[in-house]
Amino acid sequence: MKKINLNDYTNQFRTAPIYAKKGTIAAIQITQEGLESGLYADKDVRFDEQSGEYVIDTYVMREENGERIAKLEDTRKVVAGEWIATNPKKFESDRDNNYAIPDDTFRKKYEPTDQEGIFRAKGMGRIIPNDTGEDVEIDAPWGGTQNGDAKCYFCAPYDPENPDDLAIDRRYLLSENDFAAYGPADEVLGAGWDK
Repeated sequence: MKKINLNDYTNQFRTAPIYAKKGTIAAIQITQEGLESGLYADKDVRFDEQSGEYVIDTYVMREENGERIAKLEDTRKVVAGEWIATNPKKFESDRDNNYAIPDDTFRKKYEPTDQEGIFRAKGMGRIIPNDTGEDVEIDAPWGGTQNGDAKCYFCAPYDPENPDDLAIDRRYLLSENDFAAYGPADEVLGAGWDK
């Protein structure tokens, strides 16, 4: 596994294509009662005896020896008020990719649809493929590390209200499955979206 710093990719991000999230995600807001009752166990939330905190395990799908297997990507603390988001799957047999998002961040990045529990992503990013040819590890902007395989992508969040911001220290990895949730901004948002 190769340790990299995505801030070394500033020039590549400056000219990278801009992608917008397409489709929708399922999400549920965490309650204290839900944590205590085990309501989110199917979303990979559990009580960690060692730390005395509730945590969420986030998994990504990887190909190894021709098989798709789930690998633990990250474990982090969760608290009431945050949201558990579930990305769409590339293959139905893939394990769910659940992750936690703080409430204020969730409300900035997602908007409700007319279906309960389904939200439309507003996120955009400058995205480039992993050019190392190796599995990689980064220091994640949310703390800890994030791992990606040789087929992962590097993402710098894009803010259409501040297009020159290259998201220094907010860059992260996208698995193949995560990248499948994005499309070229012109296709997802329509021509002229940046006008």
